Amino acid sequence: MHSESKILITGTNSGLGKYLKQVNTDALCLTRENSTSLLNSLVDTGVDVIIHCAFNNNKEDLCKFYEDNLKLTENLCNIPHKHFVYISTIDIYSQELTFYNFTKRMAESIVENKSANSLILRVSAMLGSSMRKNNILKIIDDEKPKLSLTFDSTYSLILHSHVADIISKSIFQGLVGKYDVVARDLIKVAAVAKIANKFSCTEYGNFCYLTDDRKGGTIEKILGVKHLTSSEALKEFINERNK
Repeated sequence: MHSESKILITGTNSGLGKYLKQVNTDALCLTRENSTSLLNSLVDTGVDVIIHCAFNNNKEDLCKFYEDNLKLTENLCNIPHKHFVYISTIDIYSQELTFYNFTKRMAESIVENKSANSLILRVSAMLGSSMRKNNILKIIDDEKPKLSLTFDSTYSLILHSHVADIISKSIFQGLVGKYDVVARDLIKVAAVAKIANKFSCTEYGNFCYLTDDRKGGTIEKILGVKHLTSSEALKEFINERNK
């Protein structure tokens, strides 16, 4: 992204949002603590780019769940901006309706209807230094990984850096629309354990998670970004983590 652009990023405490904050050090970061004051100040001044990564998955307080997800998305759309990037999920395609994918669908609709220049990225499982502990990190980091997933569960693995590159080039080219950002293929959890040299010591769970097999590659082709397989992304992540 252009160094002089005024950028607002949400969800910067972990995951992709935290990674984007690290590579865009001058960006404004919206948190639960500063959200009211920051949103009020930006309604008049506006920003160049909004990158909305935040999602609160805590459903114990449904009013708070609504405010942190759908209302926040609408409030962000009301800030004057040139580009709005919304980080959605390929779980949108799941035939099982959940709070998570239904809320993401609704947020996508808000962004599409209230932002004239929106880019919606439906991402698969992401790897990066700021990711939260999950089954993938357990396999890589734990001496004897104990997973909740079955050995034949599947992932489509991409890198935080890959998504960041897509965002940056999309903004530069003024790209709008809705795109899947996924690996070129799926990888089984057992194959992840094998690549991480943990195949013989990994204990698998009972929950089978099957990622929707989206081929993707469209936005990578448009922007000239390399489209990796899941195993290529995983090996690159492990190599970076071991440095």
